Amino acid sequence: MGLSLEERLKVYQVYRRAAEGLRERLAQGALIFSRPPETGICRDREEMPRQIAPEKLLEFYLKALSRKKQSSEIKPPMVLPPPISLESKIRIIFRILRHRVRITFKEILGRILSRREVIASFMALLELAKRGRVVLRQEKSFGDIEVEKVVGG
Repeated sequence: MGLSLEERLKVYQVYRRAAEGLRERLAQGALIFSRPPETGICRDREEMPRQIAPEKLLEFYLKALSRKKQSSEIKPPMVLPPPISLESKIRIIFRILRHRVRITFKEILGRILSRREVIASFMALLELAKRGRVVLRQEKSFGDIEVEKVVGG
C-alpha cells in the first residue's frame, strides 16, 4: 500500500525546499551544482583507531619506506605519446559541424579508441561550450551528449 497523506506531504515539503534552494542558487548565477568535497578518510574522531603502539607504528613506517625504495629503484623507461592539441580537436569538431548543426559525442568520436583522444575531444567540447560556440545537452546520466552548433558561432 502507498504512503499516507501525511507522509506524502512530508516528502513533498522536502522536494519543495530542495527546489527553492536550487531556485536561489540559479538566481545567484550558479549554473553548476556539486557536492562539497570530502575532507578526509576519517570523518569523525570516533572512527580513528585509539590504541596503536609506537613500535607498531614505526614498523609500518619502515615497511612502507622499504617498499618505496624498492619500487623506485627499478623504473622502466617511459615513452610518452605525442601530446594532443586542444585547438586541433576544436578544429576537427568544427569541421564536422560545418556540414551539420547537431551531432552526438559518439558520432564525433567515430572510431577513436584512445582514452587520451576521447578525453581531449571531451575537453574540446567543454571549451567550445564555454566559448558559447556550441550547446551541450544530455538527457540522462551517462547518456550520449548532444552537440548543437550555435548559429553565428
